[in-house]
Amino acid sequence: MKKIFVTIITTGLVLSLTGCEKKTDNIEKNNIVSQPQVVNSVSAVTTENIEMIKIDSVEQFDKVLKQHPKVVADFYADWCPPCKKLTPILEKLANKYIGDVQFIKINVDNNPELSKRFKVSSIPLVVYFKDGEVFQTEVGLSSEDKIIKIIDSIK
Repeated sequence: MKKIFVTIITTGLVLSLTGCEKKTDNIEKNNIVSQPQVVNSVSAVTTENIEMIKIDSVEQFDKVLKQHPKVVADFYADWCPPCKKLTPILEKLANKYIGDVQFIKINVDNNPELSKRFKVSSIPLVVYFKDGEVFQTEVGLSSEDKIIKIIDSIK
């Protein structure tokens, strides 16, 4: 049985994790902070991928596109090694561009309608949107620098 301890102090929030059975260093991929983090308010607590929205439906996707002028959509699959390498890059950039660009993840196995709409034949596929329209697409594993250049060109 794993135990999770949460401690709140007056200067902010500290999250700490203790695993009784296994070491918990890799918990961060499950949206849990693995290292203690002090912040000024509860709303400021973020993990590396908290700003990425996982899309579960066409309706949710369309709503995100309408609400955000700039969107980066990652079409991926859990079984795809290049997709797994791209994820931490996109998570880092999602935090860098908070409030400016909305990052979303679309699992192609769970969202066949969206995969068909964007003619996804290879993954990872990153689609960059500006004002609800496709601005650019990139197939395969891209470097952080290349992604930054594309995002900055959207502005």
